[in-house]
Amino acid sequence: MSEEEKIKQSLEDGKSERPEEVNENISQQETVEQSEAPIETSDITISDIPNMEVHHHPHVEKKNFKEYFLEFLMIFLAVTMGFIAENIREGISDTSKEKEYVRSLYDDMQRDSINIGTTVYFAGRQINKIDSLIYIINQPLPDSNEINAAYFCSRIATRAIPFEQADRTIQQLNNSGNFRLIKNVALADSIIEYEKNIAAYRENHAVGMEERQLLYPFISIIFDANVFQTMVDSTNHIQRTSGLHSINNGDKKLNNQFIYYLHQIKSTIAAEKINLLSISRQTSAIREIIIEDYKTINQNMEASSPQSGKDKF
Repeated sequence: MSEEEKIKQSLEDGKSERPEEVNENISQQETVEQSEAPIETSDITISDIPNMEVHHHPHVEKKNFKEYFLEFLMIFLAVTMGFIAENIREGISDTSKEKEYVRSLYDDMQRDSINIGTTVYFAGRQINKIDSLIYIINQPLPDSNEINAAYFCSRIATRAIPFEQADRTIQQLNNSGNFRLIKNVALADSIIEYEKNIAAYRENHAVGMEERQLLYPFISIIFDANVFQTMVDSTNHIQRTSGLHSINNGDKKLNNQFIYYLHQIKSTIAAEKINLLSISRQTSAIREIIIEDYKTINQNMEASSPQSGKDKF
């Protein structure tokens, strides 16, 4: 066999080998190589194990009662001091608000005193006019001056100038719940009593307004309504009439009823006047408490005596 024939024969023999046989030969070879590889061992010996570093948990010593008590005391003091500081801050704020309310209340009392003076003056004047009217109605033959005075007095009898309270500060104290800020007991009690008297006055005044309306039917019969038309000016002030006029006072039964209602109104106005004078004294007392105890109101702000409102009615 020639050389070329031998090469072909060897190639054909290689192709004839099955894949399974080839893989099996490779696997056996790897196994032999692995078995021949040296086994790696650790250099640590048993004698070296005790010398290895071991991490232990830190030892926490138990606290005694004294240490716990000190910690509690420190926390308690911190909370307490914070609470005290907050109370001091609120106290300073409340004191500032109280002074503002007191100043405003002083001004309100001063205005009330002046308004009361105006209403009391008119109430006294109105009582006098009602007395004059009753006297003239009882005259069988009044002269022209008396008749003209009767027209003026009858018109005054139905008028009313109610007391208008300056209640701005008291309303704020009540509505905001800040009445508690008034720490002066005497002042707080005076304000409460003042409000009670105001309520009593308003009740009397409401009765008086109803009684005034009862006069209208009698006035429309006894007096000439056209004369009244000439007595009121553009500012709604009542002027005295002049000239010759007449009144219908011949019906004694009608006159008696008219005088009765005039008497009732006079009594109610007198009760209102008493209430207002009591309220006026309270306004003075409240201002005196403010000046004496709070020391925040200048002495020059002390209220002047109420001035009479002598307007034309």
